[in-house]
Amino acid sequence: MQINDMPKLIEAVYENGVFKPLQKVDLKEGERVKV
Repeated sequence: MQINDMPKLIEAVYENGVFKPLQKVDLKEGERVKV
């Protein structure tokens, strides 16, 4: 995370042990996020 990055609120559903976003997200494969 860079200093100028702003947090984003992304709605997701938790299914079978995985959070699935309800909208397209601009993340790289394997990128870490905080929920």
